[in-house]
Amino acid sequence: MRAPTPSSAKRPAARATGTWARARRWIQRLLGRAAREPEARTPRRASTLDKSELERVRQDLAAVLDQHPESRQVMRHARALERGLEKRGRFALDDLPVKVIRRALEQLDTLVTDWSVEGLSTLRSKAAVAVADRERVENERDAVRRSATEGEVEVEEASVTTFMRASEEWERSFTGRSDRTPLDEAAVEPDAPPAGDKAGQAPRD
Repeated sequence: MRAPTPSSAKRPAARATGTWARARRWIQRLLGRAAREPEARTPRRASTLDKSELERVRQDLAAVLDQHPESRQVMRHARALERGLEKRGRFALDDLPVKVIRRALEQLDTLVTDWSVEGLSTLRSKAAVAVADRERVENERDAVRRSATEGEVEVEEASVTTFMRASEEWERSFTGRSDRTPLDEAAVEPDAPPAGDKAGQAPRD
């Protein structure tokens, strides 16, 4: 019988190694493909101020404040609006408190002599839109909260009345009396007669 040569004995091991290598490459490709799959995109946040308008608004607002060097120290709300535009960009009018925006416009009214400048007119109109929208949303939320509170009060009052009636019905069924006056209709006891009016005592002349 012919003995197997060394090269033929190594063939099964080589085949096994090649199979594992192909399986490993297939798994790596599969994992890499899954990692490259695009994730679900979150909707972009809308802003009252457009990105294309931001730079012009910042430049014109800074020019007004630069004309009055002390304005940034005295008019804190106007300065807060400027800093908000620097840090929050086009979302400043949507994030800053409504009171700050309204007060900043009032302060700028004392400084601005020409609101027709592009950046200033854009700032005032967009700020008015942002304030109106946010106040409308807040009013709607307040209405929902008031409605929910009133509903809770009505449910609580109805629950108390239902409990009282159920308690009366239970007492009637337990005692066997059906002529018992309800608690909310009970008659008020008459006042006691005067001390001098005793039963069987004749009135004095």
